[in-house]
Amino acid sequence: DYFLGHCLGSLSAVAAAAHHRRVRFGFDLEDFHEAETLEAESNSRSLAATRNLLRRHLPAAAHLTAASPLIAEAYERRYHVKSTVVLNVFPRDHAPDVPIKPGRLGQKRPAVLYWFSQTIGPGRGLEATVAILAQMRTPVELHLRGYPAPGYAERLQALATHCRLRHPIVFLPSADPGEMVRLAADADLGLAMEESTPLNRTLCLTNKIFVYLLAGVPQLMSHTAAQAALAPELGCAAILAR
Repeated sequence: DYFLGHCLGSLSAVAAAAHHRRVRFGFDLEDFHEAETLEAESNSRSLAATRNLLRRHLPAAAHLTAASPLIAEAYERRYHVKSTVVLNVFPRDHAPDVPIKPGRLGQKRPAVLYWFSQTIGPGRGLEATVAILAQMRTPVELHLRGYPAPGYAERLQALATHCRLRHPIVFLPSADPGEMVRLAADADLGLAMEESTPLNRTLCLTNKIFVYLLAGVPQLMSHTAAQAALAPELGCAAILAR
């Protein structure tokens, strides 16, 4: 009765299936796909193909959702389509049963700074984060959850050693999405340190932001366009780095 697409590769498939069945289809604009990666931005053939695909199918969609206000604005400017913003939030029953009481930092234990993603790899601001943490007076321990890209854990650990980070980086295993809030709740500070390139990274709002909010964990956000626009709404729950 209805087809819904989520990633760019599914757009043609759901449009074709809907046409074959004579029903409607929708699409979730989870990223600004034409600038999702540096390669996508720089490869002229790939960029042209992506734009042609989006121009052909987006106007025919019965409904569109976007993962951030700036992603929605970018699609409206480029493709003249309107979408409903649906943020990457989680059910309230994922929250901890009781508030986590923060302990004394920098005395009996280092502060735990937490970051997670499906993949731990370059282009996510981790190298700059390690260099900054190494200069802090407060002892900190960086915890990263996800699947490390091949060789990346060793390279990042070597950078931490070179920068004289006091404690080794702790790499944690990936876990079920339904466990992300609970697993973040013990951290002292959540990290949402996105870079500003490619363009999609500065437009997006990742699920990290909303996991930390639901877990009751304050967070440090990098100064991307989307996060800078959101930060005033979060008040004292977030610090915007400059």
